[in-house]
Amino acid sequence: MVTLKAASFGDIASSSFLVWRLSLAGIITVVVGSSCINQSDSSIHWSSNKYGESDYKPSHVVKIPSDLNSLNGKIDFFDLLLVDCGNLERLELLAKHVKPFVNEATIILVNSQYSTGLEDTFSGFFPKSCVFGIICDADVRVVTAKGVNSYYHRGLNVTTVVGSTLDNNNSVSKALQESSLVNSKLNGFLEALKSSEVYPCYVIPKGVNPTLRSQSWKRITSFISLEVLLVVYGTLDLTNKLSLAIGMGALSDILAVGRADGVLGLPSDKDFNLQKSLYDTMVKEHNQKYPCSFIKTAANPQSTVSSKDKAKDISTCVHNFDKGYEDHIAISLKRVISLAERYGLKLSYIECIYSFFIQIEKIQKDKQYDWLKQESIKTNNQHWQPTPSTSRTNFSQEQPPFQQQQLPFYPVQNYPSQQMQQQQYQAPIDSRQQILLTGQPIYYSQNAIYSAPPRAQMAPINYNYNDKYVSTNLISIHPRFHDSSSGSSTPSVQSSSQVIHPMKSSIYRKTSTSTIQSGDSLTKSQQSMYEYANVNNILDDTTSRFGEVDTVEAMSTLGLEESKN
Repeated sequence: MVTLKAASFGDIASSSFLVWRLSLAGIITVVVGSSCINQSDSSIHWSSNKYGESDYKPSHVVKIPSDLNSLNGKIDFFDLLLVDCGNLERLELLAKHVKPFVNEATIILVNSQYSTGLEDTFSGFFPKSCVFGIICDADVRVVTAKGVNSYYHRGLNVTTVVGSTLDNNNSVSKALQESSLVNSKLNGFLEALKSSEVYPCYVIPKGVNPTLRSQSWKRITSFISLEVLLVVYGTLDLTNKLSLAIGMGALSDILAVGRADGVLGLPSDKDFNLQKSLYDTMVKEHNQKYPCSFIKTAANPQSTVSSKDKAKDISTCVHNFDKGYEDHIAISLKRVISLAERYGLKLSYIECIYSFFIQIEKIQKDKQYDWLKQESIKTNNQHWQPTPSTSRTNFSQEQPPFQQQQLPFYPVQNYPSQQMQQQQYQAPIDSRQQILLTGQPIYYSQNAIYSAPPRAQMAPINYNYNDKYVSTNLISIHPRFHDSSSGSSTPSVQSSSQVIHPMKSSIYRKTSTSTIQSGDSLTKSQQSMYEYANVNNILDDTTSRFGEVDTVEAMSTLGLEESKN
């Protein structure tokens, strides 16, 4: 029997876990882009609830895909490629570097646990090769102990399924014929997994239900409507009507796309009770699996499962997002939206959640504010630099040192005193919910009280200013809170609608016959507002009641400028 050669890319179960189990069956393994390689002996440590503690050495270790040319003369081509990427750009980069090692007999297995249709994308790079989708339910994450990374396999589930998420994948059907070389290699791959205790493990032929696509949609539905929402909103309390409406709205959007994509057995959009029952079941399973990412419900207000290690009992998606590993959120949301556009569907909840996540991801990458913990990050004037130990850089070329964007700084003395800050910023409402549900931070009207720089008011309520005052250095305002949508006609001028609107309501009082006052009364009201309420020039450029702009020039035409002087 010919020894198979398999290569894995990244840290996800469909690649790192399976290549580990294949190595135990005598298959030549190549590990590319793993963050858990011991630099001293090129070994990888595994801790598994099912298999126990284990160290193994891959046949070959490659740091990044561009280093694959180091295998020239050692490996002519790969029989199996286990591929997992969080975005299409890295998928394209990976295809470019792996191309010299791919031929017509190479089987490419693309992770289909978080999105469907990626086989079609990879087939565009390798039209002569056979590309399958694969789902591996092993819950794998990278954990760090004493500065050393290792893999942790949580739980006992290792179900592995191979098939296609595409409608008419004739090349896959042809490859599965008993006489084909690809079918022989695929059977060898499955037998190797079974011999290393990965079971159940099987292939879904064309026309057999449930299809790989339907199984993929089942996982996508739970992933987005629960784990992604936990990242975006921090916590989920389904006893709160608003949180429940968001969760059910996201679920309804996903089910609509799944039905349009041909998946059978999904609840109708008109059957709310069946959708609610499905959501309750998913929440119950999630709470049993991840006690440290507990979702509060009316039936279960608190977790009954104890946890000794939060890093191992938190949601895998939340863990990966927090630690900077591949979380698959962006590609999963983007693929759902792309399919919705193909079928002419509008996904108000999913599109909104995706737009929120894009901004949240920018905040997390800047390393200045921790979105999940809701606190600023103290860097001690040392700027963070990406390293090859994080999965988000493993599929890229060597990166130059990270240059942090220079942001506006304001002296400490220009800010309110700490005592007044505590009165000003402590609020019972979660600022993340305020930012994401309204589109911008809801904050108190500083300009009406303090002479603070205009942009200082844009920080969220619990931005943790007290931690910032530990240092005498100037304070950086994160670009996420530089709001340019406040109604100002000049982007550089910030104004607070919360301050302006009450003022205008008192100035443009309605009467029984007119919507505004006229003559001397109106002039006096405008003059009074300009003279006594013009804090930090906030009236130089504000949105008027007519949707245009009230300016100093407009007021000067009424003689207000002269009277002021």
